[in-house]
Amino acid sequence: MNVHSTAVVSNGAKLGEYVFVGAHSVIEDRADLGENTKVGAHVFVGEGVRVGEGVVVGPGCVLTRDLVVEDRVTLGPGVMTVGRVRIGKKVTVNAGAILIGPLDVTFNVEPGAIVNAEVADYLRTVKK
Repeated sequence: MNVHSTAVVSNGAKLGEYVFVGAHSVIEDRADLGENTKVGAHVFVGEGVRVGEGVVVGPGCVLTRDLVVEDRVTLGPGVMTVGRVRIGKKVTVNAGAILIGPLDVTFNVEPGAIVNAEVADYLRTVKK
């Protein structure tokens, strides 16, 4: 585990083996970061957020409560989540995307996209 000296990690957070937490990041109570996860600088991981193994969280992300990130996910810089969101295995959410729950993300998300349940249903239909 490698936590930058300026990062704030709650005593109630759980960090797996080989986790990296970048400068000025905040990891709140009951957050759970899986093995080999890398959290960039200036990231907020809210209370109770669950992050799987081998996840990359780019700088400036805001990950709020009721978020589950499965294994091998990549979150680009500045990604934000609001509400109950689950991001499936090996999904890439590109820079600046906003995910608004309730939402189950099983597809890659383009840069700057704002995705809620209605948009997600449309994107799944278009990509078939």
